[in-house]
Amino acid sequence: MPGTDPLGQWQFAERWSSLSYIGAVVALAFVMRVASAFLKATQLSSTFRVWSKRFRYAFRETFCSSSDPRVSDYFHGFFVGLLQLLVFPVLIATGTQAYIGAWLGFKGVAQWKRWAEDRTSFNRFLILNALVLLFSYWLSARSIVVGVRFPIPA
Repeated sequence: MPGTDPLGQWQFAERWSSLSYIGAVVALAFVMRVASAFLKATQLSSTFRVWSKRFRYAFRETFCSSSDPRVSDYFHGFFVGLLQLLVFPVLIATGTQAYIGAWLGFKGVAQWKRWAEDRTSFNRFLILNALVLLFSYWLSARSIVVGVRFPIPA
């Protein structure tokens, strides 16, 4: 209907509660953290021998967000990914994906200059955002029902 708010017309599917949705989002954000640490450790260890001692050290330092400024992100990326995984499935289910595109555009513009010098971080950005979008589409298809009319309180 014209003039209605599409974000107000959704609910969780059967067998999904807000707690199970949040649990799934946290689990997927953890998977994203592992993927991010793996990709960054591969870059930092400068070797493709994945389970070498140098790689394991870089992975642990990256995953745990150590105090080393080359490695530490203070979990900012984890929390941004967590928020994206909370919001993107709802935006996808309600047909308002343009907000996702705008958000990814803002994220891209913020790092544009750095990516001209460091292509590896750009590729990591692409891979991780592709994973967020895949997980979001999966969550959207599994957990969200659209077109629900909520009663208007009198």
